[in-house]
Amino acid sequence: MKKNYILLFFVGLFAFANQAIAQQHTPLKRADALKEARPMNRTAVTGAELLPGVPLNESIQLRFEEAIGSTWYDLQSNGSSQERLIRHADGTMSATWTMSQDQGGTFPDRGTGYTTFDGAEWADPPTVKLEATARTGWPAICRTANGDEVIIHHATSDSFRVRSLILPAGATTWEEADLSSATPGGMLWPRAAVGGPDGNTVHAIAVTTPSANVGNQDNFHLDVDGHVLYYRSLDGGYTWDIEEMVIPGLDNQSYTTMFADSYVIDAVGSTVAIGIIADWGDVAIFKSTDNGDTWTKTIVNQFPFDVRSKAVAWMGHGDPNADGTYTFDDIYPDGVVDPESPADSTAIRTADGSGSILIDNAGMVHLWFGEMWVSDDVISLDPADGSSFFPGTSGLAYWNESMGADNQMIIADVVDINGDDSLSIASTDEIASYFLSLTSMPNTGVDANGDLYCAYSGVTENYYDESDGQYYRHVYLIKSTDGGATWSAPLDMISAEFVEDLYEFNEAVFPAIPSHNMDGAVNLMYMRDFKPGLAVRGDMDDLTFNEMIYIEVNDDLISNTEEIVEASEIGFKVFPNPTSNEATLQIDLLESSSVNVQIIDVAGKIIQSLNYSNLPMGIHQKTIATNHLQNGTYFIQLRTDEVITMKKLMVLK
Repeated sequence: MKKNYILLFFVGLFAFANQAIAQQHTPLKRADALKEARPMNRTAVTGAELLPGVPLNESIQLRFEEAIGSTWYDLQSNGSSQERLIRHADGTMSATWTMSQDQGGTFPDRGTGYTTFDGAEWADPPTVKLEATARTGWPAICRTANGDEVIIHHATSDSFRVRSLILPAGATTWEEADLSSATPGGMLWPRAAVGGPDGNTVHAIAVTTPSANVGNQDNFHLDVDGHVLYYRSLDGGYTWDIEEMVIPGLDNQSYTTMFADSYVIDAVGSTVAIGIIADWGDVAIFKSTDNGDTWTKTIVNQFPFDVRSKAVAWMGHGDPNADGTYTFDDIYPDGVVDPESPADSTAIRTADGSGSILIDNAGMVHLWFGEMWVSDDVISLDPADGSSFFPGTSGLAYWNESMGADNQMIIADVVDINGDDSLSIASTDEIASYFLSLTSMPNTGVDANGDLYCAYSGVTENYYDESDGQYYRHVYLIKSTDGGATWSAPLDMISAEFVEDLYEFNEAVFPAIPSHNMDGAVNLMYMRDFKPGLAVRGDMDDLTFNEMIYIEVNDDLISNTEEIVEASEIGFKVFPNPTSNEATLQIDLLESSSVNVQIIDVAGKIIQSLNYSNLPMGIHQKTIATNHLQNGTYFIQLRTDEVITMKKLMVLK
């Protein structure tokens, strides 16, 4: 699929120009692997088995989805997501997103949506942005040890600049300020994290405004078209002692360009880590153990050749001796082709620009990113040229420092719902365009035990929008209890177990979980609409109302190896429904099994638990009393030795 990457920057900022830009996009190059059903020949975990099951505990939390905010502007990120959902030590939470209530498509009111959880309930969804006047986007939120909340975002109303919003501890009014900039064209798409010896250092990164955004094709700051630069504040964002610093190795010796949102940051104590999720270049991490003073570089996925050495000299940039092309030998110098390579001999395995970075409790850095294949006949800095990507690519890659350089593994892939060992999507036309892998948008966290969690968005093969002709994306959760060596099977968060209504028609993207302070449950936020794809990028669909959805799920559910299935798959019925005094449960067991039944209220509290041991194969009916229940909605969770399922029950007296 042919794509001019430079134009993507423009799309993310100027939604009012969407139609003009769309007309400049040439048709997507279609991966040969998707012309027929693609064999799913990679396992979800490399060299390891899935985690052993962990029984549900008695403090199960099962909160169903809650809309905590909304927006008509649906592009929350061009690639990687910022820190958007944070959990404080006292169990309260704060959430941010890019919000607009404008339905005309120009989004003049675009700004920071913000809401809080007080430990019991979320505040009412906001109707106005935090900013007084500025048109902003891309908020990254963190909280200092002093209790101040800090949001780093960018403004686009009159110039491109990185800004801060600070809510001092105990205050109710946000303080707005611009970070100073000496960069021509300004800065965009920031990320931020808080750390430091005293917990009050704010680390931030942003990218210099690309030439396409300022209409100046010679706007190469420090010889990079879109250069990632580093900021540091030692006093919680009030003053900045480092501004627009070039990190060694993250410069024009390694990169010619950096696309919007293809970089991430995390900090714990004096350790800071930056991940670069480049598609045309090395995927790498930059780590500091002295609070950002000095840095080391590790290549996670090495691009097969130096892009800068191949780039045609254009407007004074690139190698004047290069011819602007690369060859098969540049990719495979030993002549051995990657067996999973698309038929295009110039296709290169790389990243899709969407990733997540995390520093665990021991100070080790972990990195996740979507896999991608890219190809082109010409590598040039001329905006008339573009590069191609393969939208049928899937696979969520994972790496940590113990694995060594250039040695990542695949930990998740498209879920094979129908069990035919193939991806049942015949054409890339059936995939809504986010310019990412089929399994991507990872967002990650670690709990006090050191367990790792990853939420990501993946294309489904069983939920299809007939009017759009495309498959929906769902949000999945996976977990590792051994430092990333093995990972659980994916838990689909867009299912009857967690979504109360219309889960079949959910497009769930841009997931966010707290990177730190997790405790016994996974707090998840994502953006939902009811059509695959976006309005301000990619497919450029009609504008629709989008909700920011919050779900909380007990972390034990993620580790279970029992398959979560729909009730109809195992003949599980509950009748009469609604009921008053009693209900009958019917289950069709294909083999002998013990059965556990739990009645759970809408707050996640277990009202009653019933056990039936060693039931033989066949149809069984069990009667449960409901006369002790108050009127309302309940959930009947049924668990056999192999599966977990759930039905909703209404009690009316």
